[in-house]
Amino acid sequence: MDWPREYREVRGFELPLSREGFGAALQRGQGRAVLQAKRFAGACDEDLIIDACIHHQAYDPQCEGDRSAWMMGIVEAAGLQDVACEGVVRRLGEAFREEEYWDAFHVCALAKRMAERGRAAAGEALRAGAERDERLAELLRPAEEVAREPKGERPRAMTAAEVIEKIRAEDPETSPRWPLGAGGRLTEEGRAEVAAAMFAETEPGRLRKYLRALRFRGLGTFDGRLLGLARHADVGVREGAFGVLKHFEHPAVRALTVECAERREFGEGQARLLERNFCAEDGAMLERTLAFPSDVHAFHSLILDLVNGLAEIDSSEVNGILRFVYEYSPCGLCRAGAARGLARRGALPRWMMEECPYDVDEALRDLGG
Repeated sequence: MDWPREYREVRGFELPLSREGFGAALQRGQGRAVLQAKRFAGACDEDLIIDACIHHQAYDPQCEGDRSAWMMGIVEAAGLQDVACEGVVRRLGEAFREEEYWDAFHVCALAKRMAERGRAAAGEALRAGAERDERLAELLRPAEEVAREPKGERPRAMTAAEVIEKIRAEDPETSPRWPLGAGGRLTEEGRAEVAAAMFAETEPGRLRKYLRALRFRGLGTFDGRLLGLARHADVGVREGAFGVLKHFEHPAVRALTVECAERREFGEGQARLLERNFCAEDGAMLERTLAFPSDVHAFHSLILDLVNGLAEIDSSEVNGILRFVYEYSPCGLCRAGAARGLARRGALPRWMMEECPYDVDEALRDLGG
């Protein structure tokens, strides 16, 4: 999977796809993979399809969910039912490591669909796998049975004083998620109390936790000291400060946004500042200055920030960037967010409308036609 290192205008796709293009479409879940199977079955790479049957290729399987129906459609359209079944049965005969949970989920779901279509070998492999591995047996439990299991109670809301005390008492180098939830339930007055404690703090680890507590809902009024934290030496503090500053429409935040863009420093959450501080010329500025990292997780983080920062902006100046996100994001949720932003302005290109009805993501399928 690859993507440009700088912004590139996206002009759609042509069938049949290259081997590389088909593999990327399978990973991203793009409808063009289905269209290729339907229209150019002979051009579909068998090895790539088998690989997509035995690995859950979504960037974030937990968020993107079950792909088995989509993959089954591609297998059937390409006429590869026999070899796909063989691949799935062979994989079920092997052990799944702990970190391969989502592959196991995907393979079991596909095997169930194959068994329902009369592939007895798939059903037998499922039963044998469940007898051998209790994790596979758990995956085959009916959804209704799982849903009936009791859920844990939601923890009570913390006061601002409790949040401050816990941050001060904890090892500053730990990185727990609790401040995000606790801060999100504080009143405006409580968040101001937490902010006052934060501005008196100098230890980076505690600053990161304070900022995490303020990230979800921000502060009631702008405080210029946040700009200093956005220029802090610690990357985690900077990221946290951008997460709080995104809530403000303010000239100083606008100036910081432009400064970051001109320096090509948009990998720590700076793009979220655009949501409330966008100006008409920013589309061209971003196209000129955006630089994309080679690491997939850093790339996705920047793409996610661009979607969150730009998708709701009522300006055609960002359409090119949203098309870029749709084309290259490894994450289906980001692609869907970009497409919704384009659709809201009536800017979905014809080629995107053609493939959306066949996308792996239901939200995108609803946009096409």
